[in-house]
Amino acid sequence: MNDDILFLIRDKLPTLSKSERNLAEYILAKPEKVIRYTASQLAKEAASSPATIIRFTRSIGLNGFTELKLQLSSDIGQQKVEVYTDIDKEDNPDTIKTKLKARIDYVLNKNVACLTNETVEKCVELVENAQTIYIYGVGASSLVAQDMYQKFSRLGKVTIFEQDYHHMAGMMASVGEGSLFIGVSNSGETRETIRLAQLARERQMKVIGLTSFGGSKLADIATISLVSEHEGENPLRAAATVSLMAQLFVVDVFFLSYAAKHYDQTIELLQNTKEAVKKVKIDH
Repeated sequence: MNDDILFLIRDKLPTLSKSERNLAEYILAKPEKVIRYTASQLAKEAASSPATIIRFTRSIGLNGFTELKLQLSSDIGQQKVEVYTDIDKEDNPDTIKTKLKARIDYVLNKNVACLTNETVEKCVELVENAQTIYIYGVGASSLVAQDMYQKFSRLGKVTIFEQDYHHMAGMMASVGEGSLFIGVSNSGETRETIRLAQLARERQMKVIGLTSFGGSKLADIATISLVSEHEGENPLRAAATVSLMAQLFVVDVFFLSYAAKHYDQTIELLQNTKEAVKKVKIDH
């Protein structure tokens, strides 16, 4: 069974047909009523049809209307329905905290379920074999790229992070097989990141794509993709924050998996880094 069925329905909205989307929006607006309806009653109240209800439940991965009601009952029983709605102008800080926490918990739980050991281990192997690692991202993705750069650069890996697209392209043009490019793009469609990934492949470099969409251009180009789960967009861009945290979580799993595999060396290198920073630290 799927946890957080209301979030799952929200995520599936863009992929549904018009009739299924109309039904989904009714369910999201009135889940506490839906659990008391029969399929025929729901079809009447939502201006839908029993056939659409069957197609909808299959589209979201359920076996039928009964399973949908059971999961809705579980969700509603655990917390208020309002938690699953977008941030509203009437929300106070406590409500916003609760809504964000629910979204973050949902997305991180999906990441835990979907991020396979095999994928992470293959990425670790690419880092192990890389002479130089080039990391790039645009906008919010640059924050994730910079976090990755800071982590791996402390472990003795020659790591380059550059926000200037042309400068990065110039540096990558002089390297080839043996180097690794890590492109970060939530959508997987950012033009600069895509072009650098293509350049990397032309130079016989390996490519890791960190994205939220497994069918994106970046995922297609990459040697291997680290796909983080995401939440659908909303007016106040709370989903952007949640997606960013999901990507940072994936980076931490990736980095700590590498660190655990090289545990003793990692501890020594991190201690050396700590001592070096302490020596040059300026007291205020």
